Parts: sequence; structure tokens; C-alpha cells
Amino acid sequence: MNKHSLPQSPDGARPAVPVYNLTIFVAVADTGGIRARIANLELESMDGPTMRDALSKSVQSAKEEIRKCLENQQAVPWRETMLQKQSHEQQFLVPLHL
Repeated sequence: MNKHSLPQSPDGARPAVPVYNLTIFVAVADTGGIRARIANLELESMDGPTMRDALSKSVQSAKEEIRKCLENQQAVPWRETMLQKQSHEQQFLVPLHL
């Protein structure tokens, strides 16, 4: 192994990397920008001037919340019942790696 190699476990197995699946609904906000809301995690909606900005803010917010919960050994606040998509919204499925 050289100094640029990634660490490996002694048995050669790769460590498990958790993936958290987010469902995000996106639509034009009343203010004229874009609003993104995470359907399966209890977090506030995020607004941005573009879809990319609103999605990016939502993913960052989810990442911070999940990381905080894991560090404090608390349950991640997943919704018992996922929010329903409205007819004017687009749906995005986002795999989140911490």
C-alpha cells in the first residue's frame, strides 16, 4: 500500500456506507422563486432562485440534520407518513451519502 491508497479492513471487505433516500418535491413558490420540500423527513421547506439552489439547500439541510442525529445517537426524524405530492410539483429521488 502506498501513501495514496485508501485504508482497507484486514479481511479486504469494504466498509458499509449508509445511504439515506430523500424524496423531494419542487415547485414554483408564491414569491416567484423555487420551493423544495422533503416529503419523508421532518424539515422546513427551502426556497431558492433556481431549482438547483432549492434542491441543494434541501439536501444540505437533510445532511446536517441526519449527521447531528447520528452523532447524538438520536433517531432521525423520518416522517411516519410521507407528504403527498401536489399536482404542480415535480418529484426527485435523491440518494444521500454522508
